[in-house]
Amino acid sequence: MAGSVSIRYSLNAFCLFMKSLQQASMKRIKREILDLSKDSADMGEIVLKPSERSIYEWKATIPGPSGSPYAGGLFDLAIQLPNDYRVSSSR
Repeated sequence: MAGSVSIRYSLNAFCLFMKSLQQASMKRIKREILDLSKDSADMGEIVLKPSERSIYEWKATIPGPSGSPYAGGLFDLAIQLPNDYRVSSSR
């Protein structure tokens, strides 16, 4: 019985830790969205925005480089941010 209390406590502590980590991550992402909206003129034809489903899923469209076989093309990207985005160090 004492073991199950310990496991339950550990699980609760882990859930609280993950919730605080996700809140810090979401705060960082929201700050970066605000920065992107201010700097959108500097991005040229590049479009970058979070999806409607999740703040951790982003969509981007980038133009092909001029003077290359990809010039004139538009390329769609899907970007998945981890739940601990920019809270932990890069890997």
